[in-house]
Amino acid sequence: EIGEVVAGGRGPGSELGQLDTPMGIFIDQRGALLVAEAGNSRVTLWLPGATQGEVVAGGRGAGDELWQLGEPRGVCSDEHGTVFVSEAQNDRVTRWAPGAQEGVVHAGGMGQGDEAWQLNEPIDICLDDAGVLYVAEAGKLRITRWTPGAERGEVVAGGHGRGTELGVGRSQLGSPCGVFIFSEVA
Repeated sequence: EIGEVVAGGRGPGSELGQLDTPMGIFIDQRGALLVAEAGNSRVTLWLPGATQGEVVAGGRGAGDELWQLGEPRGVCSDEHGTVFVSEAQNDRVTRWAPGAQEGVVHAGGMGQGDEAWQLNEPIDICLDDAGVLYVAEAGKLRITRWTPGAERGEVVAGGHGRGTELGVGRSQLGSPCGVFIFSEVA
């Protein structure tokens, strides 16, 4: 069977029917596809059957202003349509309300570092059913958890250098590049 193109497919570029360096994807509850494009410094939303995406975050050049994105990598959304974007270059996660012209810092954004209030090259993100954000950080080799309204994250995996050691108090990760939370269905 042959696959079906659901976003882009017209070569790399910045037109709304094109993608440039797509790094992260997320399918929302409507079946729409969100694409984090590092090359275009934007996140586009592709409704089922669409031939063009709609910019829902960034899209106005790379940078560290709240109306810009710096190397968007991971993307997800909540049930209200708020889009969350991990920005590897800016060491932050921003959230974009539907129709917003700029994002709000949700996690990190205080410079790259090892402290609980900093992120270090956030590569991927996901939200659980309670709105808790999980961040895979390639620069610090850890997964952090950010509860709603938190000013600092909590390390839930890794954070003790590169390796394969597991156990209480000293878990290591090789190179975290993704994170996903699932819940059992009864």
